[in-house]
Amino acid sequence: MTFDNDILKELIELESPLAGLSRKIPYRVPPGYFEALPEILSESAATSSFTVVRSNPMKAPEGYFDVLPNTLLQAALASEKETKKSKSIPFISLWSKRLVRMAAAAILVSGVSIGAYTYLQPAPAGCNAAEELAQLDPAVIDEYIELHVDEFDNDVLESSLLAWNTDLSSSVSRLDAAEIDQYLEEEAGINDSGITNAN
Repeated sequence: MTFDNDILKELIELESPLAGLSRKIPYRVPPGYFEALPEILSESAATSSFTVVRSNPMKAPEGYFDVLPNTLLQAALASEKETKKSKSIPFISLWSKRLVRMAAAAILVSGVSIGAYTYLQPAPAGCNAAEELAQLDPAVIDEYIELHVDEFDNDVLESSLLAWNTDLSSSVSRLDAAEIDQYLEEEAGINDSGITNAN
């Protein structure tokens, strides 16, 4: 097999110790082993003696359960006496609880006040989007639209042009028929006869 030879060549090239080992399995089952196995197991089970011990190795001391209720009662009474002797000290005193409540109220009032102040403030005078766009150079706007025309919705563009009463005849008049044909062939795959070319 060439596959085995390729593996052997690779092991030799890598100087692996596996290259010198034989691929034959050194272990063999004696003839008739599996045929005689059930008999061997049956004889082994019949001749061996298994002893099962059913006694419990754990034993309670004598009188353990007679004394148990009194022992538990005495332990409970002793723990009650210890809890009565100990005095519990609150972790947070009443004064610090009042301080925490006052701080939380102050934070809440200041947050609401700041939010109301920023919400009720009039917008700055120079933040009108139409005025900002009017200050831009029309060439910059045209360049942005050319770069991002695929992202705009055609219906929105058409309605915007109609709303602005924009005359596109001056823009279209600058294009010649060859440029329009080239664009249609490159982008849409349409030739002069109106047939779509399959790419």
